[in-house]
Amino acid sequence: MTVPKDEVLEQTETEHDGAVGVVVTSANIFMDSLSDGYTTSLSSHQLPLTISDKSLSGKVPSEMALISSSRDGWKITHKAAQIRNPKTDEIDHYFATKPAMTILDAVWDLINLKKCSLEQVGDTFRITFRKYDLRKYLEEINKSRSGSQINLQLDILQSSILEVASTKTSGQNGVKLTGAYFQNAYEVESDDPKIDGLYRATLHPVIAEDLMQGRFRDVEKTFLTGTSESNEIYKACIHRMRHQFINADASAETISFKMFFGDLLFSAGKMEKMTQGAMRRAINVLKDKMVEKGIISSKDNMISEWVFDADRCENDYRLVITPTVGWGESQKRSNAKYKIQNERLKSSSPQKIDVLEIQETAGTRIKRLN
Repeated sequence: MTVPKDEVLEQTETEHDGAVGVVVTSANIFMDSLSDGYTTSLSSHQLPLTISDKSLSGKVPSEMALISSSRDGWKITHKAAQIRNPKTDEIDHYFATKPAMTILDAVWDLINLKKCSLEQVGDTFRITFRKYDLRKYLEEINKSRSGSQINLQLDILQSSILEVASTKTSGQNGVKLTGAYFQNAYEVESDDPKIDGLYRATLHPVIAEDLMQGRFRDVEKTFLTGTSESNEIYKACIHRMRHQFINADASAETISFKMFFGDLLFSAGKMEKMTQGAMRRAINVLKDKMVEKGIISSKDNMISEWVFDADRCENDYRLVITPTVGWGESQKRSNAKYKIQNERLKSSSPQKIDVLEIQETAGTRIKRLN
């Protein structure tokens, strides 16, 4: 990877009704919602966007290249990427797992740092950044990756297929959003230092839907740090609480949030069945993490009970979580911000959107990646 010659592109300005300014789009509203010290929680983070099982990380046999999971009217299907091995000239299969999610999370952070642009093109959203900036940022957060490791994960995000299907009887009945995580991806080699070295891709439609509909909330970065496999369950809990536990108390530890542990396993992308003992141990780890991060004041504030889940005809742990006042204050701030951004979405009228178009010329080469 070469050192970039310039910073990532600024948001485009356009002329409208005699005035010059940034157009009001879902992308602009999202960018305006960003704050230092916070990261983005999309509504779709409550779904298993990637797989977290260690056994499915790395190459998988071709007969295991398609995996589905279902819960509460959602069916999520993962189709492994097919990547040619240059050493053997054979096709290897890879799922988008935790390393790929690390790249996705880093891209959102780069957007926050203004080192990755987010452009809205119709009802799609396009990201543009430099791989150099991605690699440097991963080093800064102690998640260093080599150039070849980053390229492999980008290949996986460009080639593996995520299908999100809703079978609910109302609202989103029959909705099916499918495609690669990064679509229409390409890199730019150019004599123009402003665009040389750029990586550009269109985001998966399930992410685009969240951005279009304003289904995103902010979360303090301190709440979502960690790298272990068990951390994926914790992150799933945080995302669910942020989007569903909107009446959290900011004055006393009096209001509780209930869910089944199976909800977290589904959201975290845990495909392998867990025994009761394994679930109990994972819950204890989750409790420790929740106390450490200030989500609950003690392990007694997360009650777990082995019960029969009548809706799913299976035994599961029912969790009752009573969070801290600190979490309640954080949720209240997030609720207020969420209300404002959705009011802006409802009041904004359709406008012409100007985006940076990159064309091949004698001095500019576009390398298509998928």
